[in-house]
Amino acid sequence: MLGRYDGLFSQIGGKPAPAAGFAMGNERLITLLQAAKRAPRSRAPDAYLVFQGEGTLEYAFAVSEALRSAGYSVGQHAGGGSFKSQMKKADSSGAEIALIVGESELVAREVSVKHLRRDAAQYTIALDRLIEGFAQAMQQAKADRT
Repeated sequence: MLGRYDGLFSQIGGKPAPAAGFAMGNERLITLLQAAKRAPRSRAPDAYLVFQGEGTLEYAFAVSEALRSAGYSVGQHAGGGSFKSQMKKADSSGAEIALIVGESELVAREVSVKHLRRDAAQYTIALDRLIEGFAQAMQQAKADRT
C-alpha cells in the first residue's frame, strides 16, 4: 500500500511536513515463501561481538566495521546486559566465534577471541593483526567442521 502522510507530523506534535509511506505485507510474503518451500535460510554470523566496560562501545564498533569491510558478517550486542547474557546471545546466534572487547582489550588495543563451536583456549589478537588473525580463526573453525 502506498499513501500520503502529510498530516502525520503535525498530529504527533511536530511541524507540518510532506511525507509518503508504503507497506509491503511482509507477513504474507513470508508465509507464501514458506508454503512454496522457498523460505530463505537463516545465516549465522561469522562472529558475535560482546563488549563491556567504560569506553568499549566505540572500540567495539570499530572492530566490527573492520571485519565487515573485510567481508565477514558480524553480529553485535545492542544495548546493556551482563557479560554472561551477552555470551548467551553470542552462542544462540550460531556464530563460530565470540569476539570480546573489555576495558583491558581497549587499553591494549586487542580483541579476545573465543571459539564457540570448538574446544579451544581463548586468546587475544592485536588490533593491527585483526583481519589476518580472524581469518586464521575462521579457517580453524571450518577445518574442525569437516
